Amino acid sequence: MDPNSKYFDKLIATFSSRGGTLSLNRLQLFLQELNNPESDYMALQVAGTNGKGSICALLHNSLSASGLKSGLMISPHLSDWQERIRIRNEIITAHDLEELLLEIGPLSKKFLLTPFELITAAGFIYFSRQKIKVAVLEVGLGGRLDATSIHPHRQIVGFGNIGEDHQEFLGSDLVSIAKEKAGVLSPGAIAISAPQRKEVAQVLEKEAIRVGAQLRWVKPLDWPCGLTGQVQRYNSAVALGMIDAMAPFGWRFTKTSIQSAFQNARWPGRCQIINWQGSKILIDGAHNSPAARALRYEVNSYKKDNIQWVIGILERKNAPAMIEALLHPLDEVWIVPVPGHASWSADKLRIACPKYKHQIKVAEDWYAALILACNKVKKEGKQSTSMVVITGSLYLVSTAIEDMPYRTCEYIKEV
Repeated sequence: MDPNSKYFDKLIATFSSRGGTLSLNRLQLFLQELNNPESDYMALQVAGTNGKGSICALLHNSLSASGLKSGLMISPHLSDWQERIRIRNEIITAHDLEELLLEIGPLSKKFLLTPFELITAAGFIYFSRQKIKVAVLEVGLGGRLDATSIHPHRQIVGFGNIGEDHQEFLGSDLVSIAKEKAGVLSPGAIAISAPQRKEVAQVLEKEAIRVGAQLRWVKPLDWPCGLTGQVQRYNSAVALGMIDAMAPFGWRFTKTSIQSAFQNARWPGRCQIINWQGSKILIDGAHNSPAARALRYEVNSYKKDNIQWVIGILERKNAPAMIEALLHPLDEVWIVPVPGHASWSADKLRIACPKYKHQIKVAEDWYAALILACNKVKKEGKQSTSMVVITGSLYLVSTAIEDMPYRTCEYIKEV
């Protein structure tokens, strides 16, 4: 872990409060004290369960490549808090983030901001002071009561795939979850979505009509994309739809510049393939059942019969549904703890998933599992029909990317 990350963990904890109810009131009052810096620029907001980060990366890369001074705010970060706030291709420096947090920290404590509200407020202020023109905002949780939704100029919103996740906050069924996500819609807004499940599509249509927003459906896009995975056809379509929707606001971009930006986009930890000690490892932060289904679909495209899974799943997640989505009969899965978090154990998963109990293996940690998995693949030789995949949690993926002893990794499209 970057030493800055531990420092900012402590600093943000010092100036924020955990356990607060989902509400926009705290952040609204806080920003009013600072003369609402978030009002100084337009925002593009992206909601959804999966694909939000990819859509935001494609959007931000396109705006920046076209010469527009744009900001990007994402959640969660992969390795360091600084990743959450970017202008063009540069993350906020440790010095600037520290100064900003020390400046607004006492006021944050007064209004009992959560860590996410605090870092969101810091991003709003930083963007205002840097005089950006457009901010790309990734929703953290839900939409209706998410801190990014406090922004008053979200004329264009996008929806990634909406599925089951965070049921403890958003509701136990898909319709309830979709309603919370649709809460980002506002009067006069233009909303872009790729195809959704029927019940989700109905909620989005109904909510758009209710608030007076315009909902546009887009079809998968076949442009070359620097982000790996079949699902990027849908994410690219949403990003392009949002860019096209900027025209009435005076922003126009050439097709050539957008295509180039899409092709050059990168988003670490999402269907990323890394060369490591002679093996090619697929790393993906899938952490819910819809993302697991999408990952399995992507893995199928490599035409490998035996997948060696290295998986760590947070205790609060629906691990059985993820295992069901990922495993095929010839696969093996190494269940490992997610560093620093309560996680599903192999024993609990064998009980919860008796169908897969003989495929579930145990290892001390992700690194031990990686070595075991790679050794199995290497034993098959050049004709191997196996591959290794690390997934289950962004926390696990972050640790793996940082700690794997490689120095010359590269993006590779084929295995």
